[in-house]
Amino acid sequence: MKASPWTPLVVLSALQAGELHGYGIARRVRDQSEDLVTLNEGLLYPLLHDLERDGLVQSRWDRPEAGRDRKYYRLTEAGRRRLADGRQRWSQEVRVFSRLLGVVQ
Repeated sequence: MKASPWTPLVVLSALQAGELHGYGIARRVRDQSEDLVTLNEGLLYPLLHDLERDGLVQSRWDRPEAGRDRKYYRLTEAGRRRLADGRQRWSQEVRVFSRLLGVVQ
């Protein structure tokens, strides 16, 4: 998936059900989109860094005794608000463009 203005909203939505590591986020997005949307590492990790910097997600490291360290991400309250606002904006844009393009809603 190329970055779009909606990509951060997709990531925030993936985290709504609970914390995930980067691969888990990418897998959830791919699964929920029925393989139509994929987030590659070069897009996902810089985006997660930006979302964390902006206070929309928080992270924690899990360092198991065996296996690889993983960084888990979860929504903050600010992230939940941004997700709700983004969903409302998306809904409005879908209605407008559906009318403009003659798509029945």
